[in-house]
Amino acid sequence: MTTLAFFDDRHPSVYGSEENLLLLAEACRDVGHSVVFITTDEGVLANEARRRELDVIVCRAPGPLLRFEREPIAGLRNALLTVHAVIRYTYKLDRIVRTIRCDVLMVSAVRPALFLLRTGLGRRTKVVLYAQNSTPLGAFAAIATLISWRTCLIGRGALPTFPRWIRPIVQRRFRLLPSGRRLEQFTANTRRWPGSAVQILTVASITRRKGLDLLIRAAAQAADTADRSIRLVIVGGTTGGRSELYLRELQQMVSDLDVDAQFKGWQDHVVPEYHAADMFVLASYDKGLPGVLLEAMAAGLPCITTDAGSAGEVVSQCGAGIVVKRGDTAGIAAAISKLIADEDLWHELSTTGQNRVMDLYGLEAYRRSYEQILTGDACSKPGIRR
Repeated sequence: MTTLAFFDDRHPSVYGSEENLLLLAEACRDVGHSVVFITTDEGVLANEARRRELDVIVCRAPGPLLRFEREPIAGLRNALLTVHAVIRYTYKLDRIVRTIRCDVLMVSAVRPALFLLRTGLGRRTKVVLYAQNSTPLGAFAAIATLISWRTCLIGRGALPTFPRWIRPIVQRRFRLLPSGRRLEQFTANTRRWPGSAVQILTVASITRRKGLDLLIRAAAQAADTADRSIRLVIVGGTTGGRSELYLRELQQMVSDLDVDAQFKGWQDHVVPEYHAADMFVLASYDKGLPGVLLEAMAAGLPCITTDAGSAGEVVSQCGAGIVVKRGDTAGIAAAISKLIADEDLWHELSTTGQNRVMDLYGLEAYRRSYEQILTGDACSKPGIRR
């Protein structure tokens, strides 16, 4: 039995990488591993971990570090205070890891890995960095990689996170760890070819990098040539002031282009939205391996996605849809029109995607991939599919 701690230092929420870590922690616990979930604050994430009956340790981040989260460092004094806070925090975390006698520490992203500098360099505990995005992080990613025992990529699309020069140096530490989901709840028993109206679903936060403006324009273009009506359903809410401004822009765009669109905000129960839809579209500029695509495929929805991050990779691997270049509004519109016009293609993508995603990205496959990394059996080349 291995003692595992899953450290996450992000804001107290359950979304994306936080959900991935919680699912992996549950899966490891359920097969007999001793698991502790570590977070930096009381809040939604800690409460959700407890709700799932995980042991939780809250290691509170110091004030200067929290201020650095909200605003840039101004002045030499503040910079020195922040550096001092980070150093103290690394010692505090290291004491916790040694106290619980952790064998493997799973870290959610580059930044929390830096807070484990002392633990990683000490090599008493194996620190595994789980890179789940495709945002270039330069030297910070290189440092995090060097102090880690293993660096897990959510897919080949996560490679741009790391500077090109560091990849050959640490190639032996890279492993593939595509995320998984509890997909059974999304499965729809039957999928019928859409009738006179086609419902397009997307699930995404209201932020510019999700490309929702592109999707609205594409839906308008596709509606001009389609022989049936198109309704666009957007599930996801705002995340702050800029996000609210973007939402107002999108609502005005919907009015100007006369698009039939619904903004449903955050939903506690999203499964019915998948079951009511006829296809799923993801127009993001920046993504890791989107869990929403896995959910859509499990629901039997043909998918259209940009090639952001590993989104195109997972859709192509599962044979579930059409991949277009990020930022290509005309490409998204053409893909929508193609699926609307071709019943045989619609059924093929629906059936193939649903069958393959269950085998490749179900929770059991997720846990098995992680255990292969611990035992050294997983391949080290990110370009190789599992």
